[in-house]
Amino acid sequence: MALTVFAALVIYLTHVSRVDIERREISNAAPIIVIMSSPFLTELCFKDRAAGLIAVFVPMLIISLRLGIGMGDVKLMSAFGFVMGAIPAYLILLLALSAALCIGKIRKTHNDEIPLAPYICVSAGAVYVLEVIFNA
Repeated sequence: MALTVFAALVIYLTHVSRVDIERREISNAAPIIVIMSSPFLTELCFKDRAAGLIAVFVPMLIISLRLGIGMGDVKLMSAFGFVMGAIPAYLILLLALSAALCIGKIRKTHNDEIPLAPYICVSAGAVYVLEVIFNA
């Protein structure tokens, strides 16, 4: 069941990423769908899920206010914090920001806006797969 939900989520998040690239917006439904898939993907207790959401939301909100990251990215990243917990979510954030920074430097787009959702989604997928492999 988890593999089916993960595959459907990957397809949906690919769409979310494409829309973010084209229009620089993330649907408010995206974090809700990610959160709704959480019981099928991980077995965290609600306390750990809530801690992951809050532990990611607060720093992302501060980063958003200082660096101009959109609230859609904040909500999406917080949803992954809810699904996977705080530590994996911080790893997702580290990977996503590092990749966005490297791609921005390569493309010389440091003055332009870089859509962050594709990097968040790919990083979340990678961290989830690694977590499944190493916890099996």
